[in-house]
Amino acid sequence: MSSTSDQGSELRSFFAGIGSGLTKMVVGHPFDTIKTRLQCSPPGVFKGPIDCLRQTLLKENILALYKGGLAPAISWGCSDALLMGSLHNYRILILENKLKFFTEPMPGSSDKTRLSLAGQALAGMGAGWTNGVVAHPAELVKVRLQNQMERNKSERKYSGPWPIAKEVYQQHGIRGLYRGYAATLLFRSNMAVLFSSFELCMRGFKKYEVNVSVGTASFISGGIGATFFWICALPFDNVKNRLLFDDLNKPQLKGVIDTATKIYKTGGLRNFFKGFTTVFVRAFPTNAAALGTWTYIMHAFAS
Repeated sequence: MSSTSDQGSELRSFFAGIGSGLTKMVVGHPFDTIKTRLQCSPPGVFKGPIDCLRQTLLKENILALYKGGLAPAISWGCSDALLMGSLHNYRILILENKLKFFTEPMPGSSDKTRLSLAGQALAGMGAGWTNGVVAHPAELVKVRLQNQMERNKSERKYSGPWPIAKEVYQQHGIRGLYRGYAATLLFRSNMAVLFSSFELCMRGFKKYEVNVSVGTASFISGGIGATFFWICALPFDNVKNRLLFDDLNKPQLKGVIDTATKIYKTGGLRNFFKGFTTVFVRAFPTNAAALGTWTYIMHAFAS
């Protein structure tokens, strides 16, 4: 992409992604902490999300909800910039190559094409995989910090994200930072659901001439898309987080299949959806705000 307009479009997408990632962290991280603790704690520690929240506030403090927040604050800004930037580029790539089934005629035009919903899904999945390269090591750090439940800092094994990353790298190298990466790829494949659902809703607003602003439409569409995303992705998120929290020196889990088998044996299919209530409450406002921010910045830069 050598043209000035293409470079400007990529730059808009990059900054919009940073805004989206930071918005997601501020709004969604407390919910993510509760979800992760529910998934990674032994059976019986928490009765549910409300009990987990209550114990967290009583035994620690409100700032505990943002434990591990520095890693995603940095990584989500970068990884969402990568996510949205790569999404933009994958969409262009599919359009330029006019891939059959993934493109379709633009309504009301005889010579223009657009991505079909399958094309949106393909671009979303590709963006999810690309984004996972940056997101996975940061999530390893985040999950371990979120599960430190000691009230006093002196009792905690790690003082912050850097000591964890340093220890893992020194003891296990780059492979340690990417342990469980297959689970991340499975989890982030569901970006196909997120972006195709988002696009379907946005097209619905336009088709039925719903009188709302672009920002409002993207906010609602983002929330709906995120809800469908988490319904599909939560089982993979559960597997991923347990692998990330597993002891690297004395691992109890051998990989995705072994982890999934143990989750099923200890609680059946319901066990894969641990943290669903928290995710369901979190999904709409967090991702609606993030996608709304992305759309707003893209339009602001364009104008």
